[in-house]
Amino acid sequence: MQRIKDFFSLEGPFLTFMEKLVWIFFSNIFFILLCIPVVTMANGAKAMYAVMYNLVEDKKADLISTYFSSFKKNFVTGMAISVTTVVVMVVSVFDILYFFWMGTTMGYVLMGISIFIALFLLCFFLCMAPVMAVKEGNYKETLLNTWDFMKKNPRSALGVLISTACFVSIAVIIMVIPAFYIFAYLLFIIVGLNAFVISYIVHAKLIGREALEEEIEE
Repeated sequence: MQRIKDFFSLEGPFLTFMEKLVWIFFSNIFFILLCIPVVTMANGAKAMYAVMYNLVEDKKADLISTYFSSFKKNFVTGMAISVTTVVVMVVSVFDILYFFWMGTTMGYVLMGISIFIALFLLCFFLCMAPVMAVKEGNYKETLLNTWDFMKKNPRSALGVLISTACFVSIAVIIMVIPAFYIFAYLLFIIVGLNAFVISYIVHAKLIGREALEEEIEE
């Protein structure tokens, strides 16, 4: 009986899990809404990771203030990165399609190279948001911080790409295959779940190194 009481207590695993699920749900909704203008996409993603890091560390913090405080920080830099991401990925897709439509051997070779470059750039942009949530900086500093993270933690960077690919695949399956329509409710948390998983992947690499650097500076 005591175990059941502990399980459902305020500090018990059930309510802790539900609290995290609520945070993931609202972070997911905020992010989707703030992606509508497109130019605030990076700001919304960065803010979502700020919330997820609190969940990973089991910190007690206010969801809304944490999210929007991070969202407003370096707002212009976030907008510039959003625009850069969209432009670069659109150009990458156009290149891949152009080389495919060429229908020649050289065209297919160039298409393969373009796909590889596009995947690398996608991985780079996906790593930006979790890095920005820890290391605030201007446009150039954000690019350098992200590159530094990927260079020192290639496995974690690859994990970010794989995690995103898995959750995107799940979302597509739910939306396309009628048999999976019953899981449509997952679409309201799937972006947040991906961010939560990625936060676990990169947390020790980013937060741990940041804390160590601060100690050395002191």
